[in-house]
Amino acid sequence: VDRGARYLFVLGQDYLETTGYLRSFTTRLVARDGEWFLFDLTDGPANFQLPQMEPTFVYHCDAENLAPDGVHFLDPVSGTAFEHSNLRTDSLSKSGDYSVLLTNERPFGMTLRTPVAPGGERVRIEVWRKAGSCEEAIPIVAVPAKGVYENRARVIREEDGWQLLRLECRLDGAATGEVLELYLYNPGSGPAWFDDLSIFRYWSGKAGR
Repeated sequence: VDRGARYLFVLGQDYLETTGYLRSFTTRLVARDGEWFLFDLTDGPANFQLPQMEPTFVYHCDAENLAPDGVHFLDPVSGTAFEHSNLRTDSLSKSGDYSVLLTNERPFGMTLRTPVAPGGERVRIEVWRKAGSCEEAIPIVAVPAKGVYENRARVIREEDGWQLLRLECRLDGAATGEVLELYLYNPGSGPAWFDDLSIFRYWSGKAGR
């Protein structure tokens, strides 16, 4: 856009819905043919807006609450358990008293395992990270049985040295019933603290449509 681009072609509403950064560029629809969208990038009145979808399930993990077994974190609202509570630390936190500290020796944290929804689903992960120059520390959406590993997180906000990361992706119907793994991962050389993880799942038989 800064170099003078006038139009944006997008294939598929699914791509628009799972690629949050495009929303600000997709407000002036010029033409549509099936799943093809053509948007005008110049200034002018908006004539297109994606419908806001309500998540089917929402999970939170803030490292504050432990499950009765003492080895999992617990979301007290949904009752969802997250693995690796042994990595909880009180050395830094975005909110409350605790976060998780990940290193390349202990790289996995706040892991949730659950079946992929019938017909596929959309997933959005948001989590606060404090990692200095350790940019490798990111959230992951994985379906190992299908070779799916999504890691294209982006920074959407910064506060007091913490960065809010967002990762959005879509899993198609071919992954139905397979194990969905959602976790934090730090393969880098430096430490990374994570706090206030939120997971949003959108599905209703046809990936949330």
